[in-house]
Amino acid sequence: MKKTKFGMITLLAALVLGACGQSNEGGTGATDTGESSSDAAASDISTLPLAVVNDDEVIEGGVLDVAVVMDTQFQGLFQWEFYQDAYDRDFMLPSHEYLFLQDEDFKIIDGGPADLDLDVENNKATITLRDELKWSDGVDVTAEDVIFSYEVIGHQDYDGVRYNNDFTNIVGMEEYHSGEADTISGITAVSDKVVEIEFKEMHPGMQQSGGAIWNSALAKHTFEGIEVADMPSSDPVRTNPVGFGPYKMSNIVPGETVEYVPNEHYYGGTPTLEKIVMRNVPSASINEALNAKQYDLVLKMPTDTFDTYQDMDGYQMLGRPEQSYTYLGFNLGTWNDETNSVDFDPNAKMANKALRQAMGYAIDNDAIGERFYHGLRSNGTTLIPP
Repeated sequence: MKKTKFGMITLLAALVLGACGQSNEGGTGATDTGESSSDAAASDISTLPLAVVNDDEVIEGGVLDVAVVMDTQFQGLFQWEFYQDAYDRDFMLPSHEYLFLQDEDFKIIDGGPADLDLDVENNKATITLRDELKWSDGVDVTAEDVIFSYEVIGHQDYDGVRYNNDFTNIVGMEEYHSGEADTISGITAVSDKVVEIEFKEMHPGMQQSGGAIWNSALAKHTFEGIEVADMPSSDPVRTNPVGFGPYKMSNIVPGETVEYVPNEHYYGGTPTLEKIVMRNVPSASINEALNAKQYDLVLKMPTDTFDTYQDMDGYQMLGRPEQSYTYLGFNLGTWNDETNSVDFDPNAKMANKALRQAMGYAIDNDAIGERFYHGLRSNGTTLIPP
């Protein structure tokens, strides 16, 4: 079995944002203080590269062994419409591409599986699929698959987490979701490869990846005869998912490993690796596995143990600020499904705003970020990544 000559570790530094109730006042976050301690100096995320530079000859064939560090089993919801945590997302990266490419500022650009055109004056977006775009089973990706993804997420029996105000902003979506209409009036197939979407309003965030234009299609032919409520447990999600990425899932051991082989129908050409094997590995044993050189690539190394592997021999460290944040929240009442909001309880333990602010101010996140996360967690002052 041919192996790569060296490995790499990817490390993500989390952006932490604290919030008190409904106010930003009293918000807390972990901050790199800039002190010259050995931990702080070693954990300057800005010094870590984002990519490996390797001028060696490309290895034909070979198996890439990848570890995903996690202390639970992955859920195995392998479609963008249904996944719920970042681990399933990691396992989909070799096989499930997004529709749109993005630049370094996360702005959607042309050249990927599909191009996006925004008509702000008429509140419309046009998605144009590549002519040669195919699913990993060889079937053409069509406008019908793009629309099907919206229909599944907008269906009243859909119990995933994607349905939100990005979707209710589409003309006709709420009527479809409530069962008043059988189709979404604001989504039209102009041709086999072109979809037009009409919105109630448009905003600049639609130019960004993840900014209200759904970034996926769903292979409608693989879900024939499967009700929306049954899709999360179905074969096209759990055991035999298809995508249009460079690889396709060839063997899934639930909660443990996923194997991939090249997708011969990939629009970008057949990749050279013979196989990729991704495996979940507990955080308690990953350092031992790295010392034994068991993996070529490791994802999601824990930031709180950074000092134990930062100088790992034979591996190159990659890293960047993570595009997510955590926050401090308080229970202020009960959820009301009819109003889609919280019914405030004035007798709740944390009902006093001043108390919530005091809790926020009392937490020394500067010290937490430095001492427990080696400076790899930083204060979040905005929802927009730096």
